[in-house]
Amino acid sequence: MRAMQTPPGHRKPVKHSDDPGHVRELTFSCYHRLPLLTIEVRRTMLRRSIDAAANRQPIGDG
Repeated sequence: MRAMQTPPGHRKPVKHSDDPGHVRELTFSCYHRLPLLTIEVRRTMLRRSIDAAANRQPIGDG
């Protein structure tokens, strides 16, 4: 019996950088690529949650 091979992934390699004083970008994917953020109420809830988390974290001046 022949073993099945996993096809190459569709994802690009992740590039990390953590330079002090530079802006960070928040990216994520929805579970199984479900269109979870197509509804305005959900987008608002996510935006408020991110804002609340950001407000709890100290921001340095560099």
